[in-house]
Amino acid sequence: MMKKTKQDGEELTGNDRYEGYCADLAQKLAEICQFSYELKLVDDGKFGAKVNGTWNGMVGELISRVRNVATRIGSVDSVSSAHR
Repeated sequence: MMKKTKQDGEELTGNDRYEGYCADLAQKLAEICQFSYELKLVDDGKFGAKVNGTWNGMVGELISRVRNVATRIGSVDSVSSAHR
């Protein structure tokens, strides 16, 4: 998910500020399942790693119940596949 760039000086607000697969998926699921949602980038910009016994990033926000759902598009590399 990425922030959209302004076009013609238009100020983008709410979920319209974002574009990409995750934003499109959230919109389609909300239409089908009839729920409302707010897209937000994770505060520290990280996916999640355990540092000194505490998770940061999206994983940390899920564990601490700051967020209900998190999405990420990416590939599995040798480091992340070793933790499965």
